[in-house]
Amino acid sequence: MKNCNEVTMIYYNHSDTLRYNTKDTTEIKILTELISGRQDQIGDSCKPVGQLIFKSQGQEIFTAEFSTTDTNEEYECNFVVYNSDDKTYKHKLTYRAGRLIDEILWGKLRSSTLKINPDSIKFYKDTVKQSRQ
Repeated sequence: MKNCNEVTMIYYNHSDTLRYNTKDTTEIKILTELISGRQDQIGDSCKPVGQLIFKSQGQEIFTAEFSTTDTNEEYECNFVVYNSDDKTYKHKLTYRAGRLIDEILWGKLRSSTLKINPDSIKFYKDTVKQSRQ
């Protein structure tokens, strides 16, 4: 991960996706720190709501999926999951990574030149609420 100089975040939105690319060294440091080899108990009902694609010189070198408190109904679903050396790791997001991911989704995409309307975005937690009604 030390060669990572770009990260793409992809937010799953049913058949659509939202993307954010960063080459900001502080953001990359926060996100690469997630790949730590830790293992936590995460509830089976937790579903990823996005993907982190770590890149070096434009080439994909590693991927991970995530869920955050703001994009999932369950607090325990604030996690990252990835595979390394034929083993799956799943653990809670660091506070900084969780805040960064949420800030990017609700802050930077809201004011993006793409003119995405965040109020029309449907996340996993929204579909669960609808299916329970």
